[in-house]
Amino acid sequence: MDALAVTPVCLRIAFAIDNSLGYIPLSVDDPTYIKEMEREKLEGFVTCRCSNCQENQARALMDRIQDMNIDNIVNMIVNDLDVSEVPAKKKIPVTRPRVLNHPMEASLAKNFQDLLVDEATCWIEKKISARSFIRPGNIFGTAEAELIVGSLSIITSESDVRRLAGGHFIEGLVGHLHNIITNFKSGPIYTRHMQNVQSIEEDKYIMKTALKHLNENQKKRKAELKETLANGKSKKISPSD
Repeated sequence: MDALAVTPVCLRIAFAIDNSLGYIPLSVDDPTYIKEMEREKLEGFVTCRCSNCQENQARALMDRIQDMNIDNIVNMIVNDLDVSEVPAKKKIPVTRPRVLNHPMEASLAKNFQDLLVDEATCWIEKKISARSFIRPGNIFGTAEAELIVGSLSIITSESDVRRLAGGHFIEGLVGHLHNIITNFKSGPIYTRHMQNVQSIEEDKYIMKTALKHLNENQKKRKAELKETLANGKSKKISPSD
């Protein structure tokens, strides 16, 4: 596959030779390449539209791949596309899980998002060809990282990560990200965050619950919260000096 990434020859011919003889030609002067090219001409093959033969058309096709369906697939592959027009990306609706009411501190969330993107980028770069029109950011980027960070509390399995990441199938990527997420959730930063969330939720429960349903500690806490709230209101309405 390394030879396939660097060869300048027609990829259709390269695959034909690889399938029959087990190697990728690296030059248009390769005798076997020339022989296969002549055979394709005699057989009446249509002009190849691979990324080596027609780079602009291949790139245009990848830019519009989201618009391909069973009705237009032949037309999009066989006929020229307008390379001067940059197509607008279609927004695909995603079912988003409930986001935490108490998100992490912005700087901490950003640091973890950056870590996810960096780790995913390194992983994907090892799995795709350097000549590929698909880049790591097309598979996993900031949008996917933000969605994962906002949904950390409900991520319990690799399938959760796969759903949030958009369902892209790069070998081992989902498992790698799941390991990073699991380690982060068991670490000190996320543990402190969840302790704060639990404390906030406990205070909300105490404030809205009648005294008869609270234990002694909760009753004391309710009194403290009411006093704090009253002091805050008093400061807001006190006249200026």
